[in-house]
Amino acid sequence: MAQRPGRLSRDDRVYRHRPIPVDGASQLFVDDHLIAFSQSVHRRLNPPRKQSTPFLTATHPWEGNSILYSGVLPHEDGYRLYYKAKN
Repeated sequence: MAQRPGRLSRDDRVYRHRPIPVDGASQLFVDDHLIAFSQSVHRRLNPPRKQSTPFLTATHPWEGNSILYSGVLPHEDGYRLYYKAKN
């Protein structure tokens, strides 16, 4: 297979870059960003499942009638949920 100009091969990337520290944290391997080499391994991503009830619903007047998107981020000793509502 021909390689695109300016693009490094897998072997070149392994030896030209320093290891990425992950400090023992869990990793979500949805791409090859942290994987230098693999053999006889297959990636399987399960499809998302739609739930019958909404995860988050607008309950305050300033939220309007719909939640557009949300995200959970680490915060101090726990997590915080951030969301965007449409009014």
